[in-house]
Amino acid sequence: MAAEAILGIIAQKAAELAAKKLIKESSRLSQVKEDLLWIETEMRRIQSYLEDAEAMQPKTKRVSNFIKDMWDLAYDVEDIIDTYFPKMRSSRSRLKGLLGRSNLTTARRFAKDVEGIKKRVDDITKARETFKIDESSRTREADTWDPRRTYPHVDEPNVVVGFDDLIKDLEQKVLDGDLHHRMVSIIGNAGLGKTTLARKVYNSVRQHFGCSAWICVSQQPNYKDLFRDVARQVGMEKEKMEQDVEANLFAFLNGKRYAIVIDDIWHTKAWDALKVGLPANSEDGSRIILTSQITDVGVHAGGVNSVLELQPLDPETNATTNCNASLKFRRVAIHGGDIGHYISLNPETSRVRAMLCFLRETQWNRSVTKNLLSNSKFLRVLRIDDDYIPRTSLLTEICNLRQLTYLKLSSESLASVELPYAISYLKSLLTLDLQKSCCVNLPDIIWNMKQLRHILLPERCSHLPIRPRVNCLNLSHPVEFSLTNLQTLYGLPSNLFKADWLHNLTNLRTLLVYYPTKDIMEVLILDVTPVSQKLETLRLHYFFEKLETNSVNLSRYENLHTDSSSMD
Repeated sequence: MAAEAILGIIAQKAAELAAKKLIKESSRLSQVKEDLLWIETEMRRIQSYLEDAEAMQPKTKRVSNFIKDMWDLAYDVEDIIDTYFPKMRSSRSRLKGLLGRSNLTTARRFAKDVEGIKKRVDDITKARETFKIDESSRTREADTWDPRRTYPHVDEPNVVVGFDDLIKDLEQKVLDGDLHHRMVSIIGNAGLGKTTLARKVYNSVRQHFGCSAWICVSQQPNYKDLFRDVARQVGMEKEKMEQDVEANLFAFLNGKRYAIVIDDIWHTKAWDALKVGLPANSEDGSRIILTSQITDVGVHAGGVNSVLELQPLDPETNATTNCNASLKFRRVAIHGGDIGHYISLNPETSRVRAMLCFLRETQWNRSVTKNLLSNSKFLRVLRIDDDYIPRTSLLTEICNLRQLTYLKLSSESLASVELPYAISYLKSLLTLDLQKSCCVNLPDIIWNMKQLRHILLPERCSHLPIRPRVNCLNLSHPVEFSLTNLQTLYGLPSNLFKADWLHNLTNLRTLLVYYPTKDIMEVLILDVTPVSQKLETLRLHYFFEKLETNSVNLSRYENLHTDSSSMD
């Protein structure tokens, strides 16, 4: 998650708490209010600094260490707020007991912890001034910051399990002078640690090469920018980056011994576009490390022998190597294995902010699930890939994670995932991704979750029945629609969605509609008034009704990409 999101949330939370009437008006809590306002101000300062620092590429190790220090500081501030004010945001009635003796003691402890944070801020500021961190950063060329981009220089606070032997083997393979294949392709599903593994190997071996570079491709790459990024990192002259950069880069690297990581590449055509600037210098020991979720990409780029497919760890290794990791790390991935055994070794998971679970149905049971989720009350990101998801008990437990901002549920089961009405309790939820589930039953309350920014749904969606059973579009059961902040609606269920609601999506940027009705089509492409002036991508799938194509007018969508609008 970008600095803007995480630090903005912390600052906003502090401001909201300081504005609570009881804190605002009580003289006995004046120090609490002062500390909360200080937190808000300082988090916004750190936010601005990190956004500027993240835009600087490449970074010095000194800058990278300071970025890490400030992230650690911000996370600790978040821990303090979440520890001392777990219930203060919910309602004024819950603030009445704050002035009791025990809560005044809590307030004093809060003030003491904030004093410790203030001292750390002073230390960071003094060190930054002493070592002229800002000046060294500004001497570097700045690129546009991309939140999807990965970097080699800062270790993310992930749990890296079972990688030690694999890292050593890959280091030897990359440095092997007799190796005739210049490519190493690390393949695996999301969350298995491909980027982390590549980062560890790259940072370990790069000093053995004449030049090195790291680029992140993603799904919609700008190849010119990627070539320029490589050229800058390997030290090519700036004037040669303006015209024919790929040819100039090829000539520059030809004969040199280089190491380049191409992270998160999704298509074979992306490799075909990039290889024109990368000479095949295996005779000189040059190496390319590639990461992808797609096996065919690795085979296409380097052949079958180049491919290393990451697999989930065996149950014992996964649980044992993760022992006590939740006390130290913010993100944890659980791959297979007995989740009960994992929890027995990790009884306290309150510091974990992101959890990825790739499990089988037999590895869940209600008591274990409740134990895991109830101990993860500050969880922000949750992804579960498992056939157990349709079970209501699991979804009910998830709806108790009131701090959750991102939820992704993937299930290959043919049974419907029944999203409970309690989903509305997740007041901080920004992204709901159900796209990889076979079928989803949606409660109509989903259309009234104002804070949602991104909704991704599968092709098959139906209405979650209520008692008495009433269709969500029935006039006797009116539905309030207020998703005015929504930016992505991938898989609009036309059978559950009134065409008039589209006019409320004023911030929408991406829209995909399955089986659009004639009413929806008319609003989207025939109305004089656009659904959203910000719309960039529009896709309409499986439209069967006849439409007067000469009446289609997309010109009023000023930001719509010409290659992003389609009717299948």
